[in-house]
Amino acid sequence: LLGLSYPGGPAISAAAQAFEPAISIRQSPTRLPRPMIKERNFDWSFSGLKTALLRKTQDKTLKEKLGKEFVPRLAGEIQEAISDVLVSKTIRAINQYQPKSFLLAGGVAANQRLRNKFQLKFKTNNLSTSFHVPPPSLCTDNAAFVASAAYFNYQPIAWQKIMASPNLTIKDF
Repeated sequence: LLGLSYPGGPAISAAAQAFEPAISIRQSPTRLPRPMIKERNFDWSFSGLKTALLRKTQDKTLKEKLGKEFVPRLAGEIQEAISDVLVSKTIRAINQYQPKSFLLAGGVAANQRLRNKFQLKFKTNNLSTSFHVPPPSLCTDNAAFVASAAYFNYQPIAWQKIMASPNLTIKDF
């Protein structure tokens, strides 16, 4: 919708860095909804958010008013909307269930803004739950892992036939 490259997450993050000031402006013309953030459950859905973004991208007056700031502001706003919901719902779950630790992982964990928001919430809320996040280079999409698990789930192998290779690297595949 914003004309950014694939995959969208890194492209949105890069574009959003160009216009950080729009992030905290509640009355901004680029403000997007925070879907389900006030609901007292742990569900989330961003389908309506994409529709809201679509409407903003079709607003010719807004495009003209913002000029070259249009895409960076919307990228910053979509990143803020998604991260606000993820952080809010996660902190609510942590407060309710009191886990010993929380791991932010997968491709989404590479987003620096999301990482920063989680770190800030853990610090300001003085949570006893420890927060863990791997370096961005290790935050990759889990699709290959999930597909592999699904494949081997239907190809059972006796545990005696499994050969461990502690020196195995990704390039060996």
